[in-house]
Amino acid sequence: MQLSRSPSVRLPLTRSSRMTIFSDFDGTISNRDSLKSLLNRFAGSSWHWIERRLLNGTMPESDGLQKAFDLIDVSEDEALEFVLEHIQVDPWFKDFVGWTRNKGYDLRILSGGFNQFIYRLLKRERIFDIPIIANDFRTQDSQWLVKPPNIARLCPNCNHCKSASILNEISDSPEVFVVYIGDGHTDACPIQLADLVFAKGYLEAYCFEQNIPFVPFQNFKDIQEFLRNTIETSRDGSSFEIPPHGKMPKI
Repeated sequence: MQLSRSPSVRLPLTRSSRMTIFSDFDGTISNRDSLKSLLNRFAGSSWHWIERRLLNGTMPESDGLQKAFDLIDVSEDEALEFVLEHIQVDPWFKDFVGWTRNKGYDLRILSGGFNQFIYRLLKRERIFDIPIIANDFRTQDSQWLVKPPNIARLCPNCNHCKSASILNEISDSPEVFVVYIGDGHTDACPIQLADLVFAKGYLEAYCFEQNIPFVPFQNFKDIQEFLRNTIETSRDGSSFEIPPHGKMPKI
C-alpha cells in the first residue's frame, strides 16, 4: 500500500471500508517526547551524539535507545514523577477518542516510548481502553533495560517495529482504510502502509522531502475535523483528494 509520488492522491473509501487509525504517542498525542525529556533532564548533553546518529541513520534506534538510557541514573518512581509533571496530553485527544468510538472507528496507539508512561498519562486524563503497543522497561538499581514488544520485527532498526504491528492488525481485513498519525523518525517506515497520513514535526519534513502525500496538523481537533468533513463525504464510493503538500484544506 505504498503511496505514490503525486502532488495530490485520490484515495477510494467505500461504505464497506473499515477505518483503523494508528497514532504515535510521544510528540503526537503528548505535547513533548517523554523519553527525550527524561534524557535531557537526567543525561544532559551526554546523549546528544546518540540522537544525532539516530536522526542521520548511522545508528539503529534498536541500539540507540538502550545506549541512551544506559546514561541515566534515576529510579522508576522519580522518572514517572518527572513525566507526569512535565508531559501533557493534547487537550483535544479525549474528544477525538470519544468521536472515534461513536463512529465505530478502530484506534490504536503505536509507540516507540514506554508503555508504563503512556498508561499513566492517559489514566490521568481518564482515557481508558485504547489498545497500546509500545516498549516496556524494567529497572534494577537505577539501571534501565529496554524491552521491545513481543512481535516479529520486519527489520532490526527499531525496538518497536510499528510496520509489523500494523500488518498484524490489518492482515485479516482487506477492506480496511489505514490512517496514520505521527511526528517522529520511527514513524517514517509505517506510513508506507497507510492510506492517509497526518504529519507534523520531523515526519512532516520527511514526507515533504520524500514526496509522500500527507495532511499537516497541529492537534487532534484538526484531525477530527478533516476526517469528519473530508473523509465521511467520500463514503458514497467516490474518491477524495489529499491537497498539495504543506497545505491544510479549509475545514
